[in-house]
Amino acid sequence: MADAEPTAKQDSEKAARRLEQIMAVMKGERSATQAAEALGASRQTFYEWYNRALAALQDSLSDREPGRPANPPPDPDKVRLAQENSELHKKVKLLEGAILIRDAMDGVPRFMPPPRQEILASRAKKKRR
Repeated sequence: MADAEPTAKQDSEKAARRLEQIMAVMKGERSATQAAEALGASRQTFYEWYNRALAALQDSLSDREPGRPANPPPDPDKVRLAQENSELHKKVKLLEGAILIRDAMDGVPRFMPPPRQEILASRAKKKRR
């Protein structure tokens, strides 16, 4: 059973056939009526395609800003995820702090940050080497 909607490949093939017929008319190799018949379309539809093709060609030949194009807008999902990630990191820091405070009050440490003196001593040893 064939799909109701054409695939990108089918669309591309249709566009190529239309371009071939448009070019044949432009070269004078066939008439618009013959091209429309070859495409299975009305002469009016053929001329709509013909005019769209010419408009696109003209637009493609217009001067453009020199240099690289501007960066595309950021992906909204990536922006949202980055914000969520940042918020979660803040919450983790707050919760770690709350746990440290509670542990200090209970006198039972669950986890402790590395002692500051040991970190500074190990850095000093690395600098000497």
